[in-house]
Amino acid sequence: MKKTGLIIVLCISGLAFCDIFAYDTFTYNPGALLDNTTPCHGFVGAWGAGGGNLALTAVRSESLIYSGAPASFQDLSGSLQVTVPVWEGARIGRFLDTDPNGPFADYINNQGRIGRPGQSIYISYLMKISHASPFYAFELKRGNLGDEGAVLYVGNDVGGTHLQVCAFRNRDLSESNIGRQFQWLGPATTNTELFVIRIDFGQAGDNVTVYRNPSLDAEPAIAPHLVNAGFLDFDAISMAVWVEPAGRYAQFDEICIASTYADVLRFYTTSTKARNPYPPNGAIDIDTSGPLVLSWQPGEGMAPMGYDVYFSDQLSQILTRDAQALLGTALEPYFTIDALASDTTYYWSINQLAEPNDIAGVIWTFDTKKTYPVILRQPETQIVFSGHTAQFTFEVNSASPVIYQWYNSDGALVDSDRISGSQAPVLTITNAQIEDEDYYYCKATNDAGTISSESAALIIKRLIGGWTLDQGDPNTAFQDYSGSDNHLRPHPNFAEPDTYDWTNGADGTPGGALLFDGTFALGTIYENSTVNNLPTGNDPYTISIWFKTTKTGSGIIGWGGFGTYNQTNVLNLQGDGRTIRNYWWDVDLDGTAGYSLVDDAWHHVAATYDGSVRIVYIDGIEANRDHPIPHKGTNEHFLIGKANPLTPYDWFVGAVDEARIYNYALTPIDIAKHYTDVAGGQLCVFPPTGDLDGDCRVTINDLAIMASQWLSCGRVPECVN
Repeated sequence: MKKTGLIIVLCISGLAFCDIFAYDTFTYNPGALLDNTTPCHGFVGAWGAGGGNLALTAVRSESLIYSGAPASFQDLSGSLQVTVPVWEGARIGRFLDTDPNGPFADYINNQGRIGRPGQSIYISYLMKISHASPFYAFELKRGNLGDEGAVLYVGNDVGGTHLQVCAFRNRDLSESNIGRQFQWLGPATTNTELFVIRIDFGQAGDNVTVYRNPSLDAEPAIAPHLVNAGFLDFDAISMAVWVEPAGRYAQFDEICIASTYADVLRFYTTSTKARNPYPPNGAIDIDTSGPLVLSWQPGEGMAPMGYDVYFSDQLSQILTRDAQALLGTALEPYFTIDALASDTTYYWSINQLAEPNDIAGVIWTFDTKKTYPVILRQPETQIVFSGHTAQFTFEVNSASPVIYQWYNSDGALVDSDRISGSQAPVLTITNAQIEDEDYYYCKATNDAGTISSESAALIIKRLIGGWTLDQGDPNTAFQDYSGSDNHLRPHPNFAEPDTYDWTNGADGTPGGALLFDGTFALGTIYENSTVNNLPTGNDPYTISIWFKTTKTGSGIIGWGGFGTYNQTNVLNLQGDGRTIRNYWWDVDLDGTAGYSLVDDAWHHVAATYDGSVRIVYIDGIEANRDHPIPHKGTNEHFLIGKANPLTPYDWFVGAVDEARIYNYALTPIDIAKHYTDVAGGQLCVFPPTGDLDGDCRVTINDLAIMASQWLSCGRVPECVN
């Protein structure tokens, strides 16, 4: 379904899903999945822990999209996805409904589990991994969500970068076991992939076939991967990632269990299904003033005898092909709906009547005209300097007059000498100050009701941590001059020097820089090692610092949730002595100089991030940039002179001067001035086009160079034999 900002819950209980026994799209509110008890067809209880650290196991707001299928592949599937990150590992699972009268009724064996001999079952899901090496798996379980309940997995648990299917964790790679309880499935990739597992339950043992990115039109004809693998009856599923190094994760989406290959892929478009609907899938603002003619085209190469038309404002009725949603049978590919309600989402599907089997269609949807306000534009975070103006805009479309009201954490706003538009689409805050920092949102009300905007932050650009590290009384030397009270002290986890040593600063000031000897580091004065106003999450930032050293491979300055994927923010000097890394823990950016940075001379390094673009600078010049995924950094464990406080290594040995942290991304000009204000000289930050002699300007000398090569030609063979 085309996403319009509305979250549709696809976990539905109490449905007769034809031959679909269980289905979960992870369409939960973003956040923790553990202990989520939202009913889903075919599941019982909540998502539970199967071992490891599940603190960050969470539903994400993005779908997994399978690029190996047409763009319409996921007409209904996938509103959310689940991510299982790893440090010491994580496994999360859920039990299936094995009630004898439940959805799996015909598949329950004498032990009360799914796996009656003589039956076949199909399980489909999407999986995407961050790394091709171990351990990750989609698993079937029996009685226990942990290793003790292992029945079957598809993933990697033997090292290397190849996928496997394995029964009972039997990783015996001898020839006698290959094809019985273990089989290779080919090289792993980090692409989103579709998997279908078929299990044929037998009297003496079960066979398993794994289809990897298979055809959506027909079940492939291939030999089973496992033959007589033992009895694989199960009552739960789980998803797991394990084994260091940290930062590995796997994402899963669209779990479906059904009796046939066609049913397990019921939600995906194929060439033979009805297509090209009108109204188009995901259409909005459909007129309700008169009848609506639904139309479609038959599947490619199809000549159906007729079309069963399913139509309802209840998604469950379309999923189950409920008789209440069957409006009739059309002989031609169109059908008239006499009346529609406004402010409604409708679902519909076309079942093509054909021999030898009818072809069930995917599910399409559209929204009728809204009488309550429709959001056109959400307010966006404003990052401005103190004294400047910030504006938030909430734009809606409405069939009746709209009343607006803006809010922050203190409640409803009113106009004042600095605030205007508190009851208008555009809120303006003039002469913005630090005390205005907050989250702002708006409510729009018309004759039909009230809707709320998303919240947007107001951030005042400023230095939020600045330390000169000049010689003097240590309590003074470690003072924060930014005004945020982020004063430093020796970190209590490490030895405190009896005396401190200083050297000349980066600008030559005697005693202007602190020497670190690899035994101590500076943290904040706060017991929890946090920093006031520190940029966290996806906040913009700048980290700027001068250093001098002869030692490679050390952390200079940083903070965050060490050991957890995408939660740190560190400047680190790499082992080659030329590279500065801004690392977020597995989401890293390296900038490399053309010279050594461990030459016992002063160097300036910086990293900036504006919420989209991240840049590393060395000695005032950009060294590299990227567009990383959104950051999740925390404000824990702030240190200067070391990076990771949880390890016995990563110490910085050398001198540090003028450490600064800003809550916004400085410009390349700002960074260059940070360097030249101390080191002197000039930098060419933006070499102009046409600068042929490298002096950062275009002059007559550049024209002379161009003229000297006028009409020169290097094409082969036209000019050069």
